[in-house]
Amino acid sequence: MDQKAYETIIAGLEPVFEAQKLEESPDAPGVFLNDKKAVQVSYDEKKKLFRLLTADVEEGKEVQFQEASAWLFDETHTLRDAKAVAEDFADSLREIFGMKKQVSNLKDVALPSKAASGTTPNVEALAQRFLAIFPQYKDDYREHMAKYGEFLYQDFFARTAAVKLKELCADPKANKKQLEKLLDLLNEMYAEGDANVSSTVTYTILGNAFGGDVEKFDSLKDYMEKCPYLRQNGRAMLHCIKGNKKLQAGLLQKA
Repeated sequence: MDQKAYETIIAGLEPVFEAQKLEESPDAPGVFLNDKKAVQVSYDEKKKLFRLLTADVEEGKEVQFQEASAWLFDETHTLRDAKAVAEDFADSLREIFGMKKQVSNLKDVALPSKAASGTTPNVEALAQRFLAIFPQYKDDYREHMAKYGEFLYQDFFARTAAVKLKELCADPKANKKQLEKLLDLLNEMYAEGDANVSSTVTYTILGNAFGGDVEKFDSLKDYMEKCPYLRQNGRAMLHCIKGNKKLQAGLLQKA
């Protein structure tokens, strides 16, 4: 288990622990409990999963933990990902305890800025361009930033751009203009963006939109006449996903 990731997750749960007066058990390190509930975060080495476990506490009865949530977390994940795990686990606990989450005023959350002239576009620049084409996701961005306090771009694009691409591909003829705009953007950003942008385009967005369905991706060739980078590198990524269970498990949206 990645100890720093575990500590990051526990730190993210502390506001819930404090609100519910959950304290770490002196007899069972890593178990936090009050007079009604017990909570534990464990790591399944075999399945590479962080697991959120909860149980009812009743006097004279043995505590029986049950899984409330689980997240894939292996050597490819970072502390940024651990913060996302913590937020998901915290949301699960808030629901279990019937807590209402305090959200900041969305109007105070700034939208991402475009890349400065002469600089290599980063994920914030990708977000700015995406929101310019699909402004209906601006509130999603604001809510994301209010929720996490930082831009967890893989989570954001998996829940927005990948979902929108999948939606447009369901009826490409009817959605031709929007589909071509999105594909052109992804091609341009793949070619001009930094390494994070390139991986976000091919794995996070295309991967979550298509999974390992290379044939479905190929069926869009008429809409990608001006997208050589996307056609070649996107297709290569989907082939990798198709034959790699670990890559498949890392996808948020299941195509």
